[in-house]
Amino acid sequence: MKVLFLGFLKLKFDSNKYISFKNYIEFKEKVDYVFEVNNIELEKIPEKPTLDDSYAFYDFMLEYQSEKYYEFMNIMEEFKLNDQVHYRLEFKFTNKEMEQAPLLSMATHYDFYATNIKFPSEFGTKYDKVFVCPKCGSIIYKQISELYWNTAQMKKKLFLEIPADFYSGSHAIIITERLANIFKEQGFTGYSLEPVIHVGKKDKEIKCFQMIINHTMPPFSEKMPYIIDEDDCLVCSKKGRIKFPPYYDEASLNYYEDFNLSYEVSWGKKSRQSLLLVSQRVKRLFDSLKIKPVYEPVVIVKEE
Repeated sequence: MKVLFLGFLKLKFDSNKYISFKNYIEFKEKVDYVFEVNNIELEKIPEKPTLDDSYAFYDFMLEYQSEKYYEFMNIMEEFKLNDQVHYRLEFKFTNKEMEQAPLLSMATHYDFYATNIKFPSEFGTKYDKVFVCPKCGSIIYKQISELYWNTAQMKKKLFLEIPADFYSGSHAIIITERLANIFKEQGFTGYSLEPVIHVGKKDKEIKCFQMIINHTMPPFSEKMPYIIDEDDCLVCSKKGRIKFPPYYDEASLNYYEDFNLSYEVSWGKKSRQSLLLVSQRVKRLFDSLKIKPVYEPVVIVKEE
């Protein structure tokens, strides 16, 4: 696995940091030199700021925690720019890592979200709102009724995720009757199904089910890397948001199902959600059905 640090830096003349436009350009040239002398992969817009367009965007890439990464970040700190460097991490896996991992973290993202969605809570689905942490206000919603929803929103999809509504309900995984039958025929494990109650025009109903994942994995390996952000709450999660693929100790993978949830959760400002971990059998089936979520293989930490 290769971890890439995709960084973003913006220098603005009107940030009250520079005594003159000339001073701004001189400082920008110093920053340019850092990128140039370190041969850092970079896209820079514009090449030469003017007084009318007095800003510069830097999109750059480094191998995370490499020697060059640490040298660059030290210079950014010297320049007092470290707080202005924003980033995301990107993970590159070999075909072998993808094929040999017993479990894959599966993310549906927006490709599998219903469009122009109305949430189940708007149709009468009931939830209990439970506060997880009084310090940061983190909450979970526990579904306490059948799921009511306009199933016409499935359209031609076999598998769809209803994203969480931060203010009224949790996310839900919906599958069609056809996919439910395939799961049963192939003997997939780790889940149960509950009928979705259609709300809307009867002739638009699509028979489908809410998929409940029943198996939760043990905690991640203690050797899994973590990044703590400024807005992470250290009361309800000392390890911060999940930014890396799941790391599991080899011994903890002695039992898993086709569908699993992580013990840990990732969350936004208010909502919390476990990762969905699936077997290679699930990926092979989804590939054959042209269902294409995003996969990341779990990282196995071998005993020393």
